[in-house]
Amino acid sequence: MSRTYGPTSSPYPLFTWVAALTLGCSIVLPVCVRAQVDPNLVAYWQMNSGGAEVVTGNNLTAVGNVSFVSGQSGLKLAADINGATKSYLLASAQAAYNMTPGGFTFEFWVKPRSLPGINPRMIEAANADGTQGWGAYICKASCAQGTVAINFTSGVPAQLVSTRAIDDGFWHHIAATYDGTNMVLYIDGAVEATASQPGLQSTVSGGTLTLGDNLTPGNPDQFDGMIDEVRIWKVARTAAHIQGAMNGELLPYPTSVEDYGVPRIRPSLAQNHPNPFNPATIIEYYLAERSEVRLDVYDLMGAMVARLADGIQPGGLHRVSWSGRDNQGQSVASGVYFYRLETAGFADSRRMVLLK
Repeated sequence: MSRTYGPTSSPYPLFTWVAALTLGCSIVLPVCVRAQVDPNLVAYWQMNSGGAEVVTGNNLTAVGNVSFVSGQSGLKLAADINGATKSYLLASAQAAYNMTPGGFTFEFWVKPRSLPGINPRMIEAANADGTQGWGAYICKASCAQGTVAINFTSGVPAQLVSTRAIDDGFWHHIAATYDGTNMVLYIDGAVEATASQPGLQSTVSGGTLTLGDNLTPGNPDQFDGMIDEVRIWKVARTAAHIQGAMNGELLPYPTSVEDYGVPRIRPSLAQNHPNPFNPATIIEYYLAERSEVRLDVYDLMGAMVARLADGIQPGGLHRVSWSGRDNQGQSVASGVYFYRLETAGFADSRRMVLLK
């Protein structure tokens, strides 16, 4: 006999119980209706089962030296693409991957290891004739090294380029959206570049989708590093959507409400930018919910230099600027410093360099 739970008697967390009602699932746990999957998610490669695609089964095929290894903290596996040889992941480009003025988003996590190609290609959807449809690469030859460029092509390329570089040895989340008018590039959940470009579209059905390279002969754009959590949506995701789901896995085909489409959200601490810096840098972090937070800067000896945040803050993306001054307002010396974020159930540190 099934038991119906309420918010006070359920063995599942209250958040899960509320999410189930919001998503239209049964509260006779652990049953949830598979048909409630967000129809705007048209492709999703988690990388936990090789190149398996969990929405339609359009699986990726590994070419060359590709392995699946431990990914970033909080996730399971990631694709490790060895750019020393021509290596990539390949799938057919379906009609659902066409970019239309009705809305479009692609997003993924990436951790570059080196930059072997001319402009290392992280993701590319090519048209049936082999020409570029849409994609993202790391600049090396055509723009400032280490920055990110996204292309939405409609007869003539429409491009956005970041000011931040991501070739720093850390994981970064990349997202690109188009709502029929505006192109937006996000890095680690923060808007990095925007442009108004009405009426773009790109028909890639019948072509190819690749991770880690493009298939243009004689164009060595191979990528070297790890890629994870690749998602394509037929809607322009908002900043809140991107920030709320980028730090966990989506489970679009669940067997329980606990798994249903609710991302495993966790706090995160991004790499400061610029880095190295002078005179100031920006530190960004994400809180999954209202939390007590402490953000401190330490020197190489472990002594606290400055406290940048201390108190209860709401959930969401936060940005703090540090101008290289200690708690007494005095300028600190050039050198290596560490910043550390502590909140409920989470702590992380990153390294930064002040140059004068």
